[in-house]
Amino acid sequence: MRGETFWRDHQPWLEERGYMLRPRYHPGWVASWKSTGESPFECEDGAAYIFPQIMDGTRISDGEMVLFKKIIRSKHPYEVEISQMFSREPLRSHPRNHCVPILEVLDSPHEPGVTLIVLPLLREYDDPPFETLGEAVEFFRQIFEFMHQCHVAHRDCMFLNIMMDPRPMFPKMYHPVNTVLTRDHQDLVGHYSRTFRPVKYYLIDFGISRVYDASETSPREHPIFGGDKSVPEFQYSIDPCDPFATDVYYIGNVVRARFMTVRSFRIISSAKYKFMTSLIDDMVQDDPSKRPTMDEVVDRFEKLYKALPSSALRSRFSGEGKRGINYSLHCSHVLIPSACPSFTCGVGAVRDITPLSVSNKYPRNIATTSIVSYSLICCACHEHQSPCWSSLVATVLGRYIGPPGKVLTTASVSRRVPSPPRGQRMSFPAANSSRASHNVASSTDSLRAPYNDCNGAPGSLRRAATRFRFKSPTSNLWWTEEEFWRDHQSWLEERGYMLRPRYLPGWVASWKSTGESPFACEDGAMNMLPQVMDGTRISDGEMVLFKKILRSKHPYEVEISQMFSREPLRSHPRNHCVPILEVMDSPHEPGVTLIVLPLLRAYDSPAFETLGEAVEFFHQIFEGLQFMHQCHVAHRDCMFLNIMMDPRPMFPKMYHPVDTVLTRDYQDLVGNYSRTFRPVKYYLIDFGISRVYDASETSPREHPIFGGDKSVPEFQYSIDPCDPFATDVYYIGNVVRARFMTVRSFRIISSLCRFLIIAKYKFMTSLIDDMVQDDPSKRPTMDEVVDRFEKLYKALPSSALRSRFSGEGKRGIVRPLYHLVLNTIYGLMGRKALPRPPEYPLHTFSC
Repeated sequence: MRGETFWRDHQPWLEERGYMLRPRYHPGWVASWKSTGESPFECEDGAAYIFPQIMDGTRISDGEMVLFKKIIRSKHPYEVEISQMFSREPLRSHPRNHCVPILEVLDSPHEPGVTLIVLPLLREYDDPPFETLGEAVEFFRQIFEFMHQCHVAHRDCMFLNIMMDPRPMFPKMYHPVNTVLTRDHQDLVGHYSRTFRPVKYYLIDFGISRVYDASETSPREHPIFGGDKSVPEFQYSIDPCDPFATDVYYIGNVVRARFMTVRSFRIISSAKYKFMTSLIDDMVQDDPSKRPTMDEVVDRFEKLYKALPSSALRSRFSGEGKRGINYSLHCSHVLIPSACPSFTCGVGAVRDITPLSVSNKYPRNIATTSIVSYSLICCACHEHQSPCWSSLVATVLGRYIGPPGKVLTTASVSRRVPSPPRGQRMSFPAANSSRASHNVASSTDSLRAPYNDCNGAPGSLRRAATRFRFKSPTSNLWWTEEEFWRDHQSWLEERGYMLRPRYLPGWVASWKSTGESPFACEDGAMNMLPQVMDGTRISDGEMVLFKKILRSKHPYEVEISQMFSREPLRSHPRNHCVPILEVMDSPHEPGVTLIVLPLLRAYDSPAFETLGEAVEFFHQIFEGLQFMHQCHVAHRDCMFLNIMMDPRPMFPKMYHPVDTVLTRDYQDLVGNYSRTFRPVKYYLIDFGISRVYDASETSPREHPIFGGDKSVPEFQYSIDPCDPFATDVYYIGNVVRARFMTVRSFRIISSLCRFLIIAKYKFMTSLIDDMVQDDPSKRPTMDEVVDRFEKLYKALPSSALRSRFSGEGKRGIVRPLYHLVLNTIYGLMGRKALPRPPEYPLHTFSC
């Protein structure tokens, strides 16, 4: 990232001053994923800050983790002075001082006017979430006290500027960027509760703070907006205001907004905080003169919380993601040394480890009431790898355990064909038999059925199988149409690409020597579509796909694909047309062009987990088609088979390109993250019948041409020219209707599930109905579709977006429980309900 060069250039100097940055910022650093082939997001040196003004490091003398903050003196002239004021004695050791201490001040040797302050590494105040009311009350007590008595107004003490010292809770510190992982990125980090290990909270960021003379009892400052934009006195006036009264509002609004309000993404019982309602109401009054001072706030709050019984302080904190009977049972067995865990209080002998904070490899010190939740957490977090616990959780959930967010379904296991016993040779029937056709068809997951036969089985699979013509069914099982790719292998290797061993000249089938089934061998995997072939880019090991195009049949496909693959369209955030990596004319067959594409995956494999994941899919495909139309291009075949996704965020260890449930070496099942954990980008593909129109053609006409979706109303009874843009609107609307809002013949779902599926998408029913109208002239344009859809999904609460996607195979009580626990994990990790990838993701395809 551009802002990281500052820290790379300062690394040698910082090392001389006694600090070490992470390997990523060392001069001459080479990314580890270049040699390992892993995703940058899996590697420790792939973790980067999004805020260029801060950087983590380690103090060499004692290994203490620190944070550097870059301050431009001309912009924030008082920040260093105020920070040092609270970091010097006698204020530094004052028990009520909650201003973050400065460990050292360093002036940059390379950039005049830039100062680096060294701070302890802190963590967000509510991460992990509070577990009891007493823990929250102790948080309130600490943030209310001290600063104003030193005649300092913070002027921006909103919730992002309140942190905590994590060291008591995290004896083994976490990675400074990926805070759910250990420092070496190898495991999830464990933690204690606040009750067992009380923490101290700190106010940070004094960039707009000011110090006043003790004689100034009521200073005035012109309004300056910090992070909280709701300050009443700033709304309609620029008159100078009392900064101390504004601070009272800020800190009161933290409590009101973060603890006493039922927000869409946090369900909290405000009844627990009724004891302090009157105090908070006074703190956030519109009239600053009527707000209490912080001395009055502290006095009133002390009387209020001291009147609370211990049972109330020990009661469950009803915070984000902590709902249901099992969590209540867990809280009932927690043995708390102190109901209100003051940072200075002693700690009892009883150890409290919650299901969310276990870091050991085997379950110990866990009450019986937590076993169920603990088992579910195991599945999501991969905390336990012992055979007994893995088997137990897999049995209970019907799932295989994988890394955080990873899921391997038991249905996937049946896709692998078992090998015969060692020493025995598997016999198989003639290629034209029904059994052979079934095996060939079932051995691949790369071909999707464009429509279904009346019996519910994917019709295209059977039809594709009948097209197989083997040269010798008892030898190499070679499909005649694969010869094109074998003949081009040497030339492709010269151009920097390598096909799989099956297509190398002189290939001999591996199963001849091993006696295994061809369908259990990697070199037995065949593409059923002769016009496409997978390969590997030799320079970086990137998996790619070659598409064979007959120029005479599809004269515009290469031109349109290249149009969206060149700048400035290529890097446009709304461009969802698959990029071309290279165009090559065949040296053996005139009129044949090979385009090199990134290896993509079907948009719904694996299945969507939440409604938010599906909504993000709709958002991207609507936006992508809108972008095409704004560029005066009609796709003319944007049905579901022509929508794919970039799988690399979800599959850091890529799968086999044909048998997509297996690893590339065919030795194991492949694991994947969820879309919520690793958002993906979706792409429109196949521009074989697409057309570009002149900007002046506002309503072009084309004769009907059937793509994969045969249901287009205007094509049914007429061959008159139609508006291709209106047809595109129908295609994309029908994808949503047929694949998400209709119970299809090959998906067995109970009537209850059918009701749930339809109910989830009621918010967009009217929009989809308009998109698939029989009369093309009445359909909205894609600009109108995007505008309407944006208003619809933005009105959805976060709870709805996080709700379970009731899709294929997701039935029974176990799945909802699993989903609840997984959502809890996502909440703790800060994953958004609408998993949107970055505009310029680090995994962007490179030419």
